[in-house]
Amino acid sequence: MSDKKKEKSKEVISFIICLIVLLCIGYFTGFLEGFAPSDFYNAYRKLTANLDSKANSSKDKINLFETNRDKKAVQKYGGYQPNIIPEAVIRGYKASNIWTNIFASSTKVVFYTYSNSENDIKFNDTVFEYLTSREMVDEYILQAYTEKSFSNAALGTPGPSKICNSFEECNAVRQKASDYSLLSEFLKRCGQTMCVINNDKREYIRLRTKNSQDATSMLQSLKGW
Repeated sequence: MSDKKKEKSKEVISFIICLIVLLCIGYFTGFLEGFAPSDFYNAYRKLTANLDSKANSSKDKINLFETNRDKKAVQKYGGYQPNIIPEAVIRGYKASNIWTNIFASSTKVVFYTYSNSENDIKFNDTVFEYLTSREMVDEYILQAYTEKSFSNAALGTPGPSKICNSFEECNAVRQKASDYSLLSEFLKRCGQTMCVINNDKREYIRLRTKNSQDATSMLQSLKGW
């Protein structure tokens, strides 16, 4: 099996696990009443298309979500191509009231997850040391999670809800569930490498590969972003 097929299989398995967790939450809370499975699938498909765009290539095309605040082209900064944070992600964090440490920060946020592997630990140590240096300490806020702590935090709660009694209420519940799913998937995908999130601009830049040298180079280039 090729590396591309293996990666696709991992994404599908991760998505199915995420979906099962959300359905379990919905079953016991009534949150997903009136929810259609296609909502999760469409949200996932749109998100992966956006996050898989190559941030460093001059030939890149910016895949914007239908829910973006506008369709304008986002200018490159320091050789990196920002993407607009999907409006559904913003709605999802506001409705669930979790991940405020990432999406409510006025300082640029560096977010990623890491495992117990030697490479991941080296990556985390390098980025932590770099961001706590005198030059960078005021430029970024580091939000790094172990895979276990992220998994526990990501379960969170989509917030209290009631069984819908009208078409409008059911649509609202369905939208809320879809937004929450998209928020979770956005963070999971960012966590696989690293994302720099600029809430003032409502934009983010994703590191293409989880390499400590590439990470520090990107952070230096985005210092004034």
